[in-house]
Order: sequence, then C-alpha cells, then structure tokens
Amino acid sequence: MEFIRVLRQRDVLLLWIGKLVSAIGDKFFDIAVVWIATKEVGAAAGGVVVAGTIASLIFWLLGGVYADRWNRRSTMIATDVLRALVLLWLVVIMMTGQLQLWHIGVITAILSALNALFQPALIASLPEIVPDTRQLQATNALMDITTRVAMSIAPVLAGYLLALTTAENLFLFDALTFIISAVALYAIGGKYKWKTDNAKQKDIRADIIEGFRLIVAHRPLAWGIFLVIFSLNIVWSLFYIIGIPLYAQQVLGGDALAFGMIATAYGVGNVVGGFIIGNLQTDRRLLLLFGGNLVLGFGFVILALSASLPLAMLGAFFASFGGPMTDVTLLVLMQKELPSGTIGKTYSLRMIVSDIGSMIGLGVAPLFYAVFDIQTGMFLCAVATAIIGIIGLIRFQHEWRFPDIKPALE
Repeated sequence: MEFIRVLRQRDVLLLWIGKLVSAIGDKFFDIAVVWIATKEVGAAAGGVVVAGTIASLIFWLLGGVYADRWNRRSTMIATDVLRALVLLWLVVIMMTGQLQLWHIGVITAILSALNALFQPALIASLPEIVPDTRQLQATNALMDITTRVAMSIAPVLAGYLLALTTAENLFLFDALTFIISAVALYAIGGKYKWKTDNAKQKDIRADIIEGFRLIVAHRPLAWGIFLVIFSLNIVWSLFYIIGIPLYAQQVLGGDALAFGMIATAYGVGNVVGGFIIGNLQTDRRLLLLFGGNLVLGFGFVILALSASLPLAMLGAFFASFGGPMTDVTLLVLMQKELPSGTIGKTYSLRMIVSDIGSMIGLGVAPLFYAVFDIQTGMFLCAVATAIIGIIGLIRFQHEWRFPDIKPALE
C-alpha cells in the first residue's frame, strides 16, 4: 500500500504522529466543551461554538495568505505551543473554580483562529516534504483519513473519560498532544524549503470576489455551495452539534457515554464512506453531490425517531455516508472543472459559506428547540436535509452524468 510506503519516510511519520495525536486531542476538546456548555445553558450552548466559527471565518483566508509569507515550520510550531498554553490557561481557570461560559467561548475562538493558521501551513508544506506526485496524494489522503479516524474513536473515548474523570484532564491531554506535535515538527529540522521566495502580498478582497465570480458562473458549483453547503450547515448545526447532545441528555437519560457513542458511530461511517467514495469511479457526479443529502437525511430520520442507543447509532452510521458523497464530489468538481490557480480561493469561499450557515444554525437553535421538542425538531431537520437533495436532483435531472465539462472561466 502507498500509505505504508509514505509512513516509512521518517519525516512523514513524524508529521503523521503529530497530526494523529493532536486530532484526537482536538476532538476531546470539542466533546468536553459542548457537553459542559449544553449542561449549563442547553441549546444556547451554540454561542460557544459560534465563537469558534467566527474566528475560523476570519482567519481561514489570512492563514492561507501567511502560509506563503512566513516560515511554515516555525508557524506550525508556534501555533502548537500557543494552543497548548491556551489549554493550560483553561485548566487553571477550572481548577480555581472561576470558569464561566464566556471563558470557554474566548478559548474556543483562540484555538479556532490558531488552527486556521496551522492547517494552511501544513498543507502548503507537504509538497516540499513529499515531492513525488503519487506519494504526495497518498500523504494528503493519510492526513485526511487521520482526521476522520479521530472523529471515530475520540468521541467514545471522551465519553468514557467524562464518565470516569474530569474535563480538566481531557484539556490537559489536548495540551500534551500539541506539545507532541510541536516536538515532532522540530525534529524534522530545517532541511526543507519552509518559506517561499519573493512571496507577494495579495489582496484578499479581490481573491474573494474572483472566487465568487467563478462559482456563480458554474451552475452545479453554485447550487452545490449556495444551496447544499449553506443550507445543510444550518440544518447540521441544529441537528448534530446541538441536537444530539440534547437528545442524549433528554431522551437517553443524560449519559455522556451515549453522546460519545453516537458521535463515534457517525465518525466510523465517515471513514468507511470516505474510503468507498474515494475509490469510486463514476461520471455521475451530480447524482452523488445531491444524493448525499438523501442518504444523510434518511439516516437522520432513523436517529431522530429512535428511543434507544443502538438504533440511534445505526442512524448516525448510515447518515455519515452522505457526508463524503457530497464533500468529495464538490471538491472534485472544483478541481476538475475550474481553471488552474483558482481552487484555493473558491475553496476558501466554500468554507466561508459553510461557516456562515453554521453560525445561523447555532444562532437560531435556542428559539428552534424552544418551539419544538428535541425529537420533533431533529425530525424536521432530517426531512429538510432530504428535501435539499431532492431539489438539487430535480434541478439537474438531465445533467447527472456530466461527462465532459469544460472550465467555467478561462
């Protein structure tokens, strides 16, 4: 396997170890924060997640720009160290009994901003470390699957740990993972070209405008981003980020382990679905793009209507296949059907649209779940998810195959 070949390279192995432990630590943080916040303020906990989303919204584009201006290795080490210090600050606040909800919101925002600086630097560094095209593809896939694996195993581990120990210990572990990542990056050394020559300053506003123009000119991408991604992230925030913790507390008896098990089932399905979609050869791209919503919606219906943990986990597992169907297909459309040199800015716009949708969903969550009980609200979200897919399939019913698409703009 190509994965084994790339892991035999010392520097790739070091990068992967840092990525693996920090990804697991990040998911520990996410689970612990949402669990604490929803127990304190219920559906209003969305405000904590919104803080991180706003920070990501601001810093994603900046991270991409500065990844090409600064020394990437130094940037990654610095952000890892800063993230560890921020988490230690949180632990100190909790141990002194002074923790308030706004502390969690501020710390979540800082960590999200630092992550938005780290990730572009990592992605931009990989071609220098792994110049071979085939191995570079395998390395990128390895990093992506690592994140999905963390999504699979970390929630259930976090659920067990929350039942056995305190949240402070989870945050301490997360801080340790960033130190491990920083040490791994330091061990790689300065033998690579970590900084580009003559990096030119870019007008971020112009990049956003050009990316927007490209997407609008390409009808399937425009529908995929402004209909599917935008509306789906509203529904996703209501159903998954806020709905499932409340569902675990109100329907399944307030068990943190149940919350972790459902999230783990979704993560496992994500990994399996990612492997399947990644190896699927088909020209029916739009069928996958919009059909993913039907799969996601159907699985969500099962979860919303279930009153037992096993059935909820089954629904989460089935729903998770829809995510890779939509996300991977949308990325392929960008890569194959837009002019070269425009993928970064259009992908950044896609992330901005995603974050805006998430913020709207989190913002309306308190009102939404004040009007509807938890299972009714989740069921409505599931139906809305399926309807989004149906609208797209009907709109492009004669173009599912899309055999020979030329770039929207040259």
